[in-house]
Amino acid sequence: MPEVRITVGQHHHEITCGEGEEASLRKAAAILHNEAQAFADSLGSLSETRLLLLVGLMLADKAVANDARLQKELEVLQGRLQDAQRELAAHKSELTALRDRIAPPEPPAPPPELPAEMTHTLAELAQRTEAIATKAEQASSRR
Repeated sequence: MPEVRITVGQHHHEITCGEGEEASLRKAAAILHNEAQAFADSLGSLSETRLLLLVGLMLADKAVANDARLQKELEVLQGRLQDAQRELAAHKSELTALRDRIAPPEPPAPPPELPAEMTHTLAELAQRTEAIATKAEQASSRR
């Protein structure tokens, strides 16, 4: 396991950490060191125990404040999500109502019945056309 040398206040420490955690440990140690320096500069000489206690309390206070802020943000986001879900449900209901109002298309109407006279006339025309076509075929085959 890797060892990282950190400095907090005027004291140096060798800390063992997991593989790949070195950068995170250095960053956390830098925060602790900077806060310890701020206390030492403003309060003067303190024992290492007292200094670490004050820095720990101050960092814990920041963590509590951040937790409270994040909790409020979470509540706001949950409220917005619930509003969006209600709006979506309303739009779904509106869409369903609109679909229900649209009538299905009417089936196509059957073709109209032709009067008997017209049917008879069309049949006669068809017979005449057939007869003309037959004569034309016979004439072209003779040539």
